[in-house]
Amino acid sequence: MWTEGRVSSEFLSLFGQKGQRVRVSGVFSSALYLEGESGRVLLLHDNKYGFLPFGIGVADITILCCKTRAWEGIDGYLDRYSLSFDNHIGIRLKLSWQEPDRRLVLSQKILAETIHRGIEKLEAADRGDICTLISSQPSGELEKDPFIAAAREPLTKFRIGMMEKNSNTIRKALLGLLGLGRGLTPSMDDFLLGFLYLLLTAERAFGYDIPERKLLAEALRELAPLRTNRYSAAYLLAAVEGGHFSLLDKLLWTEEPLQEEDMDQLLKVGSGSGKDMLAGAVYGLQYLCPDF
Repeated sequence: MWTEGRVSSEFLSLFGQKGQRVRVSGVFSSALYLEGESGRVLLLHDNKYGFLPFGIGVADITILCCKTRAWEGIDGYLDRYSLSFDNHIGIRLKLSWQEPDRRLVLSQKILAETIHRGIEKLEAADRGDICTLISSQPSGELEKDPFIAAAREPLTKFRIGMMEKNSNTIRKALLGLLGLGRGLTPSMDDFLLGFLYLLLTAERAFGYDIPERKLLAEALRELAPLRTNRYSAAYLLAAVEGGHFSLLDKLLWTEEPLQEEDMDQLLKVGSGSGKDMLAGAVYGLQYLCPDF
């Protein structure tokens, strides 16, 4: 059985330079995780996740993943053209996306509208807990939620550490945030990914100078593999290395306010991962533009 897999140019530069053996390390309802010879994680995922620096998108992922036992101990071989497995399943790789590189200009008016739309979308998507977390004003009953209670103090310290450009404070805060929350990629991991990606986009697309972003990246590079699971760490480490996530680029790499269609597409990622990434991105906007 052969099918087509969509990849980005970044994926080919990372994994297509030479052939390598890969091993299946995790099988889930809509994702197949692999490990390459270097220990780097690869992801076989549904096309709705867009393009990831370590991902191959396919249209029929649920069919591939429906028989978990069929993948136990399965090895494969990856090169620039295909990924083939010992169980006779193969994926032909197709270059389908090029990372953006155009410089943009973002007005203060658009920034304000973007923050407003992001918070409105999160509230409509039933993420009041996350909205409460990124608000400076505690909100009643939600403050009693164990997740909110656990995240509030380290997130406050995290913001202070970033503002003061204090690597020690950032690191201490991350110890309380990484791995916090439910899911294969815990809520605060996704939140931190959205936050870091917003800062990356501000630098790459809009020319911001954010030295504390590098401090955060260095801390995540060291702590993510120790404080969260390997699959969640793979996303964070890809962003640390400057990798591009197409759904986040489509949402943020623009001179327009957040678009409904782009937010909806991100919110479809996982049971709550896309929502938490959006919340982190909005928090990043609030950090860069505190007057809004």
